[in-house]
Formats: sequence, C-alpha cells, structure tokens
Amino acid sequence: MVQSSVMNSRSQSSVNLQSLESKNSSMKAKAAAIEDKLQKLAGDDHDEDVQTDGKLVEEESKSEGIVDSKVYIDYAKEFGGWTMWTFIFAIFILPQAIYILQSWWLKKWAQENTPSGVNVMGISAVNNDQTVFNIYNSVLSSAHLVLGSVVSATATVSEAVTELKKKHEVMYYIIIYAAIGITYAFVATFRVLLTFFAGIRASNRIFKRVLTKVLSARLRFFDKTPLGRIMNRFSKDIESVDQELTPVAEGVFACFVTCVSVLGLITFITPGFLVFAILIAYLYFLVGSYYITLSRELKEIRLHYKVSYPPTLF
Repeated sequence: MVQSSVMNSRSQSSVNLQSLESKNSSMKAKAAAIEDKLQKLAGDDHDEDVQTDGKLVEEESKSEGIVDSKVYIDYAKEFGGWTMWTFIFAIFILPQAIYILQSWWLKKWAQENTPSGVNVMGISAVNNDQTVFNIYNSVLSSAHLVLGSVVSATATVSEAVTELKKKHEVMYYIIIYAAIGITYAFVATFRVLLTFFAGIRASNRIFKRVLTKVLSARLRFFDKTPLGRIMNRFSKDIESVDQELTPVAEGVFACFVTCVSVLGLITFITPGFLVFAILIAYLYFLVGSYYITLSRELKEIRLHYKVSYPPTLF
C-alpha cells in the first residue's frame, strides 16, 4: 500500500513538472514576443547596436566637398517648381533689358544734342578739292564748280535734318529717361517682393517636413540624438533658410543674368572677345569651386568644435 502511494505521488509530481514546463515555455514565448515588439517600437536593431560600438549617443556626421546637386533640386522644388522658376527667370531678365534700354536712350540723347560734323566735313572736302584742283590745269575748273555745288547742297540738307532733330527739347529726353527709370524701379521692387515671399513659403514647407519627420521618428532616434542638436535644426538652420538663403540666391541669380547679358552684348560688338571670355570664366569657376569647398569645411569645423576664426575667413 505504501508502494502504491509512492507511485501515485511520483506520477503526480511528473504531471506537475510537465505542466510547469509547458507554462514556462509559454511564458518565454510571450516574453520573446513582447521583447520583439519593444525592439521594433524603439528601432533597437542588432545592426544599429554594432554600428554605435556601445555608444548611446551618436556623433553628428558631416558632409565633405561641395553641396550635392540633389539639395539644390529639392530647394528649387520647394521654392515653387518650374512654373515659379520660369516666371522668376523672366522677372530677372526684364530689369536687365530695361537697364540696357536706359543706356541706349542716354546714347541717343547725347547723339541728338551733339553738333553735326557734316558741315565740317563739307568744308574740308571743298578745301581739299580746291587744293587738288589748283594743281590741275584750268580746263577742269568747271568740274570743280559742279562738285562744290553738290557738296554745298549736301551740307544744306544735313543742316535741315539736324534742325529737325533738335526740335525735341531737353525735357522730352528727360521725361522718357525718367519713365524708363521708374519702370526699372517698379520691376526691381516686384522682383525682390516675389523672391522674398517665395523664399518664406519654401522655408515654411521645409520646416513642416522636418517637423513631420521628427514627430514620426522612433524612440531610438531621441535616445541617440541630443536635444540640443534637434533644437539647432529648428532654430539656427531654419533661420538661415529664412533670412540668408533667399537673398544670397537672389544675388547669385541676378549676377548670373547680368554677366550673361554683358558678355552677350560685348560678344555681339566684338566677337573675338568670346574666346577670352570662355577662358576667364573657366578660371573663375576653378577659383570659385576651391573657395566654396574651403569655406564650407571651415564653417563645419567652427560649428562642430566651437573654434573661433577670424571673420575674414567666413
């Protein structure tokens, strides 16, 4: 009887152990599932742990060399796309055309008020003819008289044309010159306002994109990224986009349009200048590329290591 009770207790113990093992395995499975879910929520993958080398906060990476063209393309898209850029290109060309028209009107004004040199040329022609005909014999004296009559008639017609041109008073040229200047000022002001509001809209779009990315980031992002770095993106960087990027871009574009128009005008007058212009433009491109790369690297060093440099370097 004792033996049967011992056997029953052993069988009962084995049953209890099996149930405990099954419960333990089910608990381990649940714990593993919960851990996987937490890892997915936090973005704490094994590869990421290996890359950080045991560091919780990652160091801020920086790009080297010139700015990637993709950055300029993205900013151009946020600025308004092809429609806006076509309109901006036209509004930049129009003031330059008005400026050329203003210079042409000054040239016309100066020419209209300059005494005509036809009379002087006529007199000198007569004197030269007289000098030449004095050498010839008297047989050609009649031809000299005919030629003198033609020159005198030409001078008379030239004087009449000159007097007709001088009927416009000085106020006529001043009024047209002032109208051209007012038109130039209006177009230039409209250009500045257009680029200003377009830049503000582009900055607003970039701010919303950054804010959406940060708010939808995983918890791991906030663990490895310092709060000061995030605040710097929303303060200093957005301030640069708001206040610095648009005026600089406007100045670069205006300078480009001015250089192209001036080079085109000079090349039209003196075609041989185009060869030297290409060489000079290539040299300027090399110097500019080296300067931009160096200036960008120095600014990155100043931001990362808080080193003070002379203002002339920046």
